[in-house]
Amino acid sequence: IGQPLWGSIGYRLPATLGTEIVAPHRCNVLLIGDGSLQLTVQSLSTMIRQQLKPIIFVVNNDGYTVERLIHGMKEPYN
Repeated sequence: IGQPLWGSIGYRLPATLGTEIVAPHRCNVLLIGDGSLQLTVQSLSTMIRQQLKPIIFVVNNDGYTVERLIHGMKEPYN
């Protein structure tokens, strides 16, 4: 599952939840940045409650990389 636009930050974690619920027998691997994860981290609690087991890699890139690329690498809000 890929997100088509930078405007869909936070899309992949809940999308992974959906694919796990629909097809729990498949192996889902998620690669997600820390900023994106922060937006939808509550999906992890649903995964735990439903006993789903995706493989999740969190990349610590110190925030919203796409926002830094668009609005400036040194802006304090990024």
